[in-house]
Amino acid sequence: MTISYLGNLRREFHHVKQFRAGELDPEYEPTMVLFLEGRMGKCAMIPLESAWKYDEPEGTAAKEAALSQVVGIARHLGIDENPRSLAQLAMFIQDGLDELISMPPYQEERLTAGEVVLEVGGEKVSRDVEISESEILMGEVT
Repeated sequence: MTISYLGNLRREFHHVKQFRAGELDPEYEPTMVLFLEGRMGKCAMIPLESAWKYDEPEGTAAKEAALSQVVGIARHLGIDENPRSLAQLAMFIQDGLDELISMPPYQEERLTAGEVVLEVGGEKVSRDVEISESEILMGEVT
């Protein structure tokens, strides 16, 4: 879906590894990713845990906080900060919240990297060795 007034604004949904202070083992979290098509390198991400900030806030303080978030996204993406653009951006985000909230938890695919055969007391025991793509990328393979 494109809002022509905002140009080529796009929305995708991915599982993104969220690093938080104090956590030693970050997890993948459902995330809405906003970007302008044709402008590489800039995106805004709204993780599931932050979806409530954009979900039709009630009360003056909540509306001001939501507007502040939308203005920050607009600035980051280079979208005009006029009232019409900000309203359309807020609606664009709200329109994607149901899909974000309904995303299933992350299930990382594990690949068979090999087989280990051990001989214990004359009896052979074999097991497949599985590895995930993130373990390879993060150097967690031992």
